[in-house]
Amino acid sequence: MSGTTTAPTTTPLRKGLRIDIAQPQDSDIIDRDRALRWLVFGTTMILAFLTPPLLLYYWFSHIGPSVAWFGAFVGIVVGATVSVFTSWRLVVSNEEWMAYATLNPFTGKRVLYGPGMHISLPWEERNASGEISLKAISVPFTVAVPTKTSNIISKGLLDYQVDLGNLGSYIGVDESTIQRGFLAYVSSFLTSQISNGTMEEARGRVDEINDALADEFMGVAIPATSVGASSSSVTEFERKFGIRVVSIFISQMELPPEVQRARDGQDEAVRISMICADLMGLTKAQFDAKVFDGSITPTDFADVQRRAMVITGNATAHYDRIDGNASAIVMRPT
Repeated sequence: MSGTTTAPTTTPLRKGLRIDIAQPQDSDIIDRDRALRWLVFGTTMILAFLTPPLLLYYWFSHIGPSVAWFGAFVGIVVGATVSVFTSWRLVVSNEEWMAYATLNPFTGKRVLYGPGMHISLPWEERNASGEISLKAISVPFTVAVPTKTSNIISKGLLDYQVDLGNLGSYIGVDESTIQRGFLAYVSSFLTSQISNGTMEEARGRVDEINDALADEFMGVAIPATSVGASSSSVTEFERKFGIRVVSIFISQMELPPEVQRARDGQDEAVRISMICADLMGLTKAQFDAKVFDGSITPTDFADVQRRAMVITGNATAHYDRIDGNASAIVMRPT
């Protein structure tokens, strides 16, 4: 007997939280002439070491041959000392997850150095502001995005680190500039994602929106090919600010306070109505029908509603007893 088969349906799998933190390496900086620096370093060190003994030997030789060799010995000590201090000037040493930027006064351009020990040119200017941390920076954010029914408050977290290969772009901005730019980017992106739906639909798509956020702000991985190693594309946001987005996600979507209060009020009203029905031994539908047709008088309705409000904590009951009898009940709203 032949039968029909139904093709299995597949549900798209969410990618999960993406974390892309990179160990910075000085090789990421491609616009620094390392060969020139080693040439200048070697020449400078040779001159710093040999010039003092040669000069002192020449000067002391006018006094006598034996004194000339003493002058050469003193010159060697002086040359070694000058060489040590010169090497300190020519070497840039950075700790792990740190970078440094010097200034070439002749070109006005920044010269960038990554973690580790590197050779610089003697005329490069240095200052304390040149030190740059490459560790990830966390920025919590809150963005109000419009939907068809109401604004929705999106709360999330952006983690980013400085892109050592694009450090020049980062130096021109500060954290507040990046945060303002990010808020503008993410607000525009979330608006395009959820403005055509309701806030209920948006709150049900948090995982999907997080995947889209990662694709938009973190780029897309490019697999290895026969002509090159694997890498990842750089998004416009990353390129403009000289950073790498480590992770980005929406943690929660909330209703605006005024909308939430209105909804809470509606829910509380429904709850009180159900308690009123229970107190009268009716279902909610029966209770509503009797209120509508007048079987439950306004006085009875007000009385049972006050009792329901006491049960829900929206009012208090104050009993005044006279001769041991509860003669009056005063309902006071909380």
